[in-house]
Amino acid sequence: MKIPTLIVDDEGDARTLLKIYLKGNKDLAIIAEGSNGKEALQLINELNPQIVILDIQMPELNGVEVVRNCRPPYPYFIFVTAYDEYAIQAFELNALDYILKPFSQARLEDAIAKALSHIQAKKLLELSKKYQSLFQDFQSRRNFNDFLQKIAVKINHRTHFIDVSNISFIQAANQYVYINTKGNKHLIRDSLTHLEKVLDPALFFRTHRSYLVNLNRVETLEHSGTGSSTILLKDGNRIPLTNERKKTFIQKMKKA
Repeated sequence: MKIPTLIVDDEGDARTLLKIYLKGNKDLAIIAEGSNGKEALQLINELNPQIVILDIQMPELNGVEVVRNCRPPYPYFIFVTAYDEYAIQAFELNALDYILKPFSQARLEDAIAKALSHIQAKKLLELSKKYQSLFQDFQSRRNFNDFLQKIAVKINHRTHFIDVSNISFIQAANQYVYINTKGNKHLIRDSLTHLEKVLDPALFFRTHRSYLVNLNRVETLEHSGTGSSTILLKDGNRIPLTNERKKTFIQKMKKA
């Protein structure tokens, strides 16, 4: 897609020269021309060009006043003028470039290339923010149904399906894990690392390399003088909590 570009100069010959210099640029589309500052401001606000090539000394409003009176979204301004005394003001207004007349086509092309580079960088930043927002939205929309809701265990040649909300904690045992529910303990072939991934992280937290705890079953957190901690569950079980996981655990419990 070509970049919409506006040319503003009170001299017709100057506008013609700019169009000649820019004719071969395949990245630009000259969408309009203006001959005074008031017209420039109207065209900018109506057409939203991304690049404005602007003279300084013009009737109605000068180029600096045009920039000051613009409303967002702001285009990239390239001043093309015979007067150098406005340069400081122009750059204070974040003008992209300030070209003194007479100028060469190469000098104008350098300024355009700078503008195109800024536009591309802005697009990439906006795209990055968009994807980040989409990812965060996706994460926020994830609910309990996205995670494992039942765990299959074999009891007396039958397969029972335990609701994960009934699990107090899960304990690693080599290539197996113990699924601990109220008054029951079931051994299944699985790993704590795998279960940590498929269980809802808002409900289950890995307190230790060998333990995964249901946060809704936590009663209290006990601190010892050595800095280590122990989680006391509502069913009376005591689960170790490593120091490096303690801060995250407390934050999780505030939201559980």
